[in-house]
Formats: sequence, C-alpha cells, structure tokens
Amino acid sequence: MSQVGSKERITQNRIIKLFQNHLHYDYLGNWKDRENNRNLEPDYLHPFLKQQGYSDTLIKKAIAQFNKTVTNQNQTLYELNKTVYSSLRYGVKIKPEIGANTETVWLIDWNHPY
Repeated sequence: MSQVGSKERITQNRIIKLFQNHLHYDYLGNWKDRENNRNLEPDYLHPFLKQQGYSDTLIKKAIAQFNKTVTNQNQTLYELNKTVYSSLRYGVKIKPEIGANTETVWLIDWNHPY
C-alpha cells in the first residue's frame, strides 16, 4: 500500500471508531474486496425506511431514484458528490403516484442519528 493509501486507511479507522463508540453504529467490516460491492445496499436501507414508517411504494421509488443518483456516470465526481450529499442531507423527493403531492423520504434520520 502506498503512503497515501495507508494514511487514508488510518483516517478511515478513526472514523469507524467514532461511529462505533459515540454513535453506536454497527461496523459491517471492510467490503473493499466483497463480491457485488456497491454504493447502495437496498437490503439494509429498505428495512430502515420501513421502520421509519414509509410505505413500500415510497421506499421502492426512493431507493430506485437514489440508486440512479449514485450510479450516474454523466456527472463529474464533484457534481455527483454534491447530488448524493443533497439526497442524504435533504431527502429524496418522491411522488407516490401520478398527480399526488411530492413527499420527502429521509435516508438518514437526522433527528435521531443514533
């Protein structure tokens, strides 16, 4: 591993400890070499959103829209990071059905982060 990579890993380990020790998050391990590793894990996100009280329709649409966002190859890295951040920070705006009002699906519970 290069010097840059080892310094980054040290920082990542510090962040992992912060999330575990102070926010009581579960660490699922280093998935760097995991088969089917991807930016979005619907198997973890769906139950969380269900627990938050969202309908299956809203959940499926929100996950599909967020997946489209995180896999967008037409944006620069800066633009993509900005778009992903916006979805995480301000929620995903979804219409449950045609003609319905837009609803916000919060991918992170900012009121109760732990």
